[in-house]
Amino acid sequence: MAVAIWGGSAAAQPLEAEPDEVICVSIAARCYGGGDDVRAIEQVPVPQSFRRPFEAVGTCARMQLIEADLITWHLRFGSEHSVVPALEYLARDYLRDRPSPERYLGLLKRAARDVEGQNRPIQLLESFVETRENYVFLGTQHLRAAEEFKSRDLLEIAERYLGAAIAAGELLTSLETDPGERDHDLDLDTFKTDDLELRSAVLHVQLAASPPAVAKAEAILRSKERPFYPLLAGAFIRDGDDFCDLRRAGSSEVEEAARIACDDHEAALQERMVSFFVSRAMLDLADVEDLPGPYGDSFASAVGLLEAERFHESSRCCWLSSEEDLLRLHLAAAEAFRWSVSLPRRRGSGYSSFFDALEELEAAERLAQPFDAPGRFRRIAQRWLQMFEQLETAMQRDERGSLRLESPEFARHAAYLTHTLANLDAIARGAE
Repeated sequence: MAVAIWGGSAAAQPLEAEPDEVICVSIAARCYGGGDDVRAIEQVPVPQSFRRPFEAVGTCARMQLIEADLITWHLRFGSEHSVVPALEYLARDYLRDRPSPERYLGLLKRAARDVEGQNRPIQLLESFVETRENYVFLGTQHLRAAEEFKSRDLLEIAERYLGAAIAAGELLTSLETDPGERDHDLDLDTFKTDDLELRSAVLHVQLAASPPAVAKAEAILRSKERPFYPLLAGAFIRDGDDFCDLRRAGSSEVEEAARIACDDHEAALQERMVSFFVSRAMLDLADVEDLPGPYGDSFASAVGLLEAERFHESSRCCWLSSEEDLLRLHLAAAEAFRWSVSLPRRRGSGYSSFFDALEELEAAERLAQPFDAPGRFRRIAQRWLQMFEQLETAMQRDERGSLRLESPEFARHAAYLTHTLANLDAIARGAE
């Protein structure tokens, strides 16, 4: 047996080992394509820098790889056109020798009956748990892309995997006679599918705010809500600490809420709470038929939680990211203001929705710098310039002067965005 140990971003090279066993102790490394890969991202969506370790199945190189990086790379540098074949590439590997989502649940039910009927260990279902984890991974990556590009097709594929994972989680949880006992713990991490279910429902509303879509999203949100969430969220925003440590917050109400939450086997409390508040705010922003104003309490709570996470470096598990959630919130707020701009308005009436939309897009832009996420920057910058021109046209039509002349800071920002967009390909490749 050999043990390969490395750290940082150095290429993984396992030592000589017995053919049947390699133990890897590693620090995961990011894997983004270089300048040549960025230039060819539309034609070669899976660069060799990712393909080489990914296809080395069973080696330290594959185990070290952060596989979601491939989709992150496309969200930052690519397009919907480029991300689709990248998703298909991942799916071919993750579904290898695995049943399709349509067949999976029937097979799991039969296996579960055998385990129960013969009083066999629940661990015999672990291969089904692994398949479920693969579905969760694929559902996550498809949903990330669907959110980024507002794609119904990608959302449909994401829900294909997500539906199987949720149903399997419910069945497997029912078989755990005592989740507190390690012998009966299958490590289902249902907070992951809870987050995906919330986001999927919200995206349906963003794509078409129909009454059925809104009603379904509201029902899902209510099923995930807990009465102690608002109190703990407020305490975390003010004090910033581990949620369970809020039992020592000095407030009897907060301490009692934290005790109930943490003593009630509330797994992944921070992940569940923050996901709930972000989804609550996103749904309020997307429900244009009942929009009380984009800056409601839910928006303030969600942003406050995410900013507190960033300030106190209190990150959540897995793919969940304060920066990504803030970006989604600012873009959703900008879209809500843009929608309110489109409502019938009196000639010469206020322009606050225009300015609010521009402000939210600038906040999003700060989270997607051109050198770090040129694809995202392009999409945000184009929306900002479009809104800027709409405001300029409205002011001139209303004989209210020129935004360019009266607010030079807006003119300078427009010039910056225009110049950066013109040179964005070179910036993305690191050539300027």
